Amino acid sequence: MGGTAGSGGDAGGAHDEALARIGAAERELAELADVVRTALARTRVELARARAAVEELGAPDAPEGARLVALDLVVRGVERQRAERELRAAFPGVDAAGLLARTVAEQGR
Repeated sequence: MGGTAGSGGDAGGAHDEALARIGAAERELAELADVVRTALARTRVELARARAAVEELGAPDAPEGARLVALDLVVRGVERQRAERELRAAFPGVDAAGLLARTVAEQGR
């Protein structure tokens, strides 16, 4: 009987220890969740400020931007059809084929 009572005491101690570890893990998780919520709120504020700053700058001149992208595509030797697709996707309404042809001619390629 003495062994049974001792085993029961050991089991009770292990049980209490496990519950204590679970409680500590739950507290740590709650603290981490608070840190994440705070960081998320701070990041949202920073993103809103960055968005506002970019919007204040206004949209870039699409034709100039398209010319720069076309130049980059030509200099890198990107295949013509792929270059046209990329230009059309980035600058809807731009004559991608014509812009690439002019860029190639200007670069002597």
